[in-house]
Amino acid sequence: MLLVFVRTMITFVIMFAVIRLMGKRQIGEMQPYEFVITLLIAELASIPMSDLSIPLLYGIVAVLAIFVFHQLFTILEKKSVFFGRIISSKPSIIIDSEGINFKEMRGLNITVNELQENLRNAGYSNFDEIEYALIETNGKFSILEKQKSENEKQPQKTPLPVCVIEEGKFKDWELNKIQLEKSLIEKILKEDGIKNLSDVEVATIDNNGKLYYQQKNQSYKVINFDFEGGKKW
Repeated sequence: MLLVFVRTMITFVIMFAVIRLMGKRQIGEMQPYEFVITLLIAELASIPMSDLSIPLLYGIVAVLAIFVFHQLFTILEKKSVFFGRIISSKPSIIIDSEGINFKEMRGLNITVNELQENLRNAGYSNFDEIEYALIETNGKFSILEKQKSENEKQPQKTPLPVCVIEEGKFKDWELNKIQLEKSLIEKILKEDGIKNLSDVEVATIDNNGKLYYQQKNQSYKVINFDFEGGKKW
């Protein structure tokens, strides 16, 4: 029992020193390779603590080897742009002045619902409020909002947009939730020149009567209309 206690204390001290030398980073701020290294260190350190048949030195050497790899990766990332892009990649622009970049979204396996959730968490409700939205190399979501005119800065009722079309298909569950007919959306889009709904990558509608949509390889558009008899959700 005493031997396990001593081995654990020695491992803790070494782990603490290695983590401090790696630098102060929260989990959400880690690059992918740093997160992998952290998981490996935790796994390598736990084996000699629980298995007395494995010499403690083996675990210490393995942890120190991982630390050396971390330092090597850090140096390569700082010294070489090429290796920096390989190791940490680069920020991905999800929304720009043209609208949503669906190619980047598919590459990152992000759905429209996840994008909307990130916007709401950041305090935004509509896609057209955003000038740029980026996924940083550490996985964080960054937003730059559009500059507003003096009239737009007045407090208004916050709308709640609902995604009704994604990748050319109606989202029946969302339509049923807000009790909205497909025919109304089809009519509005056709009046705006949309001949084939399968070309619509995304369409959202809010309870103020604003329809945001974007076709494949085109900039987004916004249509304002009045709900007959009003609409609330």
